[in-house]
Amino acid sequence: MAAHAARGMRVLMVAFFLPLFAAASVGFGVWAAHSGEHDSPSGGSLWWLCSICGLLVLVGLIDLVALRRRRRRERLVARSQPGFDAR
Repeated sequence: MAAHAARGMRVLMVAFFLPLFAAASVGFGVWAAHSGEHDSPSGGSLWWLCSICGLLVLVGLIDLVALRRRRRRERLVARSQPGFDAR
């Protein structure tokens, strides 16, 4: 029972944070591209932030794929159980 509740929370977190970190990654990338040599924060710092946010987007996508696979697998197992009514 608790595993299903945690899975629902993971889906909500991915749905919220994936677009947030994707937008942050794009924003930091654009900011870094337009930053000058003497600007603060430096372009290098902004590129690091862009990369970290991009990595978090990748982790979120991998988690989302894993959640969808698990859900699909559980549906297939439930359908193969005796007494399953597909109505």
